Amino acid sequence: MPALLSEVSGIEKMSAALPFPAEPGTYFLAFFLKEAGEYRIGRLPTVFLSEGVYFYTGSAWGQGGLRARLGYHLRVPTHPHWHLDWLKPYLTLLGVGWCEGVHAECHWAQALMAHPRASVPLPGFGASDCSLHCSAHWVFFGTMGGHHAWRKIVEETLAKLLDAPAGFWSSDIAGSVDQSPRSHTPCTG
Repeated sequence: MPALLSEVSGIEKMSAALPFPAEPGTYFLAFFLKEAGEYRIGRLPTVFLSEGVYFYTGSAWGQGGLRARLGYHLRVPTHPHWHLDWLKPYLTLLGVGWCEGVHAECHWAQALMAHPRASVPLPGFGASDCSLHCSAHWVFFGTMGGHHAWRKIVEETLAKLLDAPAGFWSSDIAGSVDQSPRSHTPCTG
């Protein structure tokens, strides 16, 4: 079942509200980068990133499933491992969405990239093990009217992909998990 956690101020508060399932699945993270500038990402050359809304798609098929992977992504690690880890200190987490039992990170990334406002700021970012050869799993949308725009992006891309009812992903559910309506569409990729 698709689920969404949103608009909790601060990673610490969001971590305290973790209802993530231990099952495997696909997820997205929505972020806001407040300051445009040069950023270092591991061994990559320093890159320029613009202010605005960014989405990262991934999957969690290892031990602990979505709970372990999303729990990891809600922390800033002392020793960065993934590309995203290097940017976490500069990002504000806006929301998290996931779907259990579905391996669809590439489909979700492609749906996001198909949005008319989307661009790929860093080719290959988050897609080093991509099976469908996506250009990236990190998608930029500009400021689009501020940090609340991420809900509209989800409604226009992922909700359509999942055939979710209108408003399912974009309702105002501050600080909780949207698990209603349970009788609607199963999560597919």
